[in-house]
Amino acid sequence: MEATLALVDARCGAPGVIGEDRRLAEFVPVGVPDEVRERIGALPQGHGILGLLIRHPAPVRIAEISEHPDFCGFPEHHPPMHSFLGVPVRVRGEIFGNLYLTDNRSAKEFDAEDESAVSVLAVVAGVAIDNARLLAEGRLGRPGQPLPERSRTVCCRAGHRRRCYGSSSSTPGGTSPPT
Repeated sequence: MEATLALVDARCGAPGVIGEDRRLAEFVPVGVPDEVRERIGALPQGHGILGLLIRHPAPVRIAEISEHPDFCGFPEHHPPMHSFLGVPVRVRGEIFGNLYLTDNRSAKEFDAEDESAVSVLAVVAGVAIDNARLLAEGRLGRPGQPLPERSRTVCCRAGHRRRCYGSSSSTPGGTSPPT
């Protein structure tokens, strides 16, 4: 998550996992000091702005959180937050959770480029989660075996052909990967 924050110059963020009850089952804040986190108390369950992504899983950019109609306030001791970017994480087409980022430090709000970058990371996160599940179930190949087609596609779209195919000389179709 730290790399995601750095990529879009966000002050705080969190991955959130959605439970069967359509609430946040897990929420791991990054960028909020531990002592502040402890004073805030219970983790969010997915109401307000965070719940917006659960109810409508599509990227959301908000310039001022407190002015959004879904804003329902912050708990006591919560640091002020202003700009917001949220992106869903899908695993095999199903919503698994969301990436939440707040307070763009270099601009008043997050822009379309930030949204695009975090959306790509959400796709990669979804593939990593899927691969971890497959590995845990024993359905993912051993080291040295090719990645599942879905993983190869995402890696190659991200420009990592060499790593995906295990060769520095070719990819399927006989073309050389980018160097």
